[in-house]
Amino acid sequence: MREKREGAAQISFMLMGSPESGSTQSLVRLTEAALGQGHRVRIFLMCDGVYQVMLPTINNLVAQGAEVVVCAHNAEQRGVAKQDGVLFGGQFDLATMVAESDAYLALI
Repeated sequence: MREKREGAAQISFMLMGSPESGSTQSLVRLTEAALGQGHRVRIFLMCDGVYQVMLPTINNLVAQGAEVVVCAHNAEQRGVAKQDGVLFGGQFDLATMVAESDAYLALI
């Protein structure tokens, strides 16, 4: 777990939509804006959102400092392989993210 910077918020997102959904662009813009302001961003991908890890978009967010967790169960169901820099976890990880966050947004 990364240390929280003084004055920085921890913002968490859950994304359930496929890469084609409008939620994907919202997630990218919100994440880039939050990271640009020095906030800690954590993203949980589940349902068809697990397909996001197959695209460069999520890798770019990881490279910028976002922490990404994928629902391992949903990824296995959809044949999505593990990716470097992305944690494969579960609902406990999502619950922890929500509990530790200053702000949480679910994008469907």
